[in-house]
Amino acid sequence: MKKKLIGGRNKDDCGAIDEAFCSVKTRDFLEYMNTECSLLINKQKEYHLTDISGALSKASQIMRSQTEGRKYLVIFSDMFEYRFDELPVTKIKLEGVNVLVVCAGGFNKENNTDKICMSGEEGWTSKLTKLGAKSVSYTVEGGSWPDLVGKEFFDND
Repeated sequence: MKKKLIGGRNKDDCGAIDEAFCSVKTRDFLEYMNTECSLLINKQKEYHLTDISGALSKASQIMRSQTEGRKYLVIFSDMFEYRFDELPVTKIKLEGVNVLVVCAGGFNKENNTDKICMSGEEGWTSKLTKLGAKSVSYTVEGGSWPDLVGKEFFDND
């Protein structure tokens, strides 16, 4: 889903993105995030580990292949990394990427996931910045983040 703030100011400027996934309406973006993205996430097999470094590595590979336009990475996580150190991780390069971390509690059985996530903000912001992130924003899932933080995030450039 591409909003006009992502790909330019012209509603007809979808670039290489399929017209079916291009919209200037916030409502369309939210619907896409809440239906399509949620379905894909929920279909994934649950593991009792969180491989944030592996996810960043994969995102980095994908973004390096997408050379045009602005780059945004939205992470829904408790940001508590619990992974096997033996798993290989390719070099993570986030040059020019705007990162939004949405502290999400639905994936963790802890009652204080937002606190766990938000308490790691400084450390993760430092790490993501060292990996080349242009900007790093943090918010909690339960609030009205799409209306405020989300808009500011996509208005970074």
